[in-house]
Amino acid sequence: MPEAPSQTVVIVTALDVETRAVLRQLGPWLEEVVQGTVFYKGTFEDWNVAVVEVGPGNVGVAALADRAIGHFKPDVALFVGVGGRLKDVTLGDVVAATKVYGYEGGKDTATGFLPRPDLQRSAHALEQRARAMCKRDGWRNRLDPDLKHANPKLF
Repeated sequence: MPEAPSQTVVIVTALDVETRAVLRQLGPWLEEVVQGTVFYKGTFEDWNVAVVEVGPGNVGVAALADRAIGHFKPDVALFVGVGGRLKDVTLGDVVAATKVYGYEGGKDTATGFLPRPDLQRSAHALEQRARAMCKRDGWRNRLDPDLKHANPKLF
């Protein structure tokens, strides 16, 4: 009997196409409803995986990520998406951020809005894993073969 996965990851997506791409990697998966939110649970290699599709908008992402983290107590939480705001990436490319900017933050004053962007850095281990994966080609085998991928890259 195979050993049960010991690590847990929560994956947050915004769009149906993103959720389906993640679920394709899980093999058989089940639904679990937590406070009205549907999570899709499965395994990937030696990881327990919980996926939630939140729709567009940062408020929904924050609320449901908090719900997922509180319930599943993951070792890692990721937002996985199409990166619609990024330039110079194409279908099939993978981007691992070294920095994430919360550009919406700020203060509304009598003279106008004063932006106060927030900056978070990615975990060192995540950045190192992404750099190591750039040296390999096996990740391309996980892409949907029905979609047209020119020459996917990992950034």
